Amino acid sequence: MIDFILIVTLCFSLLALLWGVGLLWGLVQTRVPCISTHRQRADEMIRCANIQPQHNICDLGCGTGNILFQAHKEHPKAYFTGYELSPVVCWWARLKSILLRQPIQFLRQDFFKANLSDQNIVFCYLFPKIMQRIETEIWPTLKPGAKVISHGFPFPHTKPSHTIMLGKIGIFVYER
Repeated sequence: MIDFILIVTLCFSLLALLWGVGLLWGLVQTRVPCISTHRQRADEMIRCANIQPQHNICDLGCGTGNILFQAHKEHPKAYFTGYELSPVVCWWARLKSILLRQPIQFLRQDFFKANLSDQNIVFCYLFPKIMQRIETEIWPTLKPGAKVISHGFPFPHTKPSHTIMLGKIGIFVYER
């Protein structure tokens, strides 16, 4: 019995170590920590998106995919893609997708190198320097009517179509 407990403890310790190394690697690589969006804010972001069945929705720096899983539950006929550089976090999101039987695609890819021109909705929770790059590199490539919905950090030069304040934190909605 003690051997079994020791093996289980070692397995969990190894998983925790891998998770921590994966988060640290992602932080060093992207300079953005893996922080989940609070459920209330995610609900509001999804509401602002006005998702339709044919929509393509992506989350830039999706982490474990919480917004995408939540949006898919409410809108199962839309197409969802998450972009995440941290391998451990991306693998975890993929595993959740399989276990929850939600067909969400998780790509371990730099979203600045992806073609996002067909996206209807782009979710993000990223720091100001990255939001500035999204504004200059991705925003101009989106099709008319596409929305960027940012939690916490606005574009530096583009005025949002509307802003929702939840406490001190804003949700910024931009529409092409």
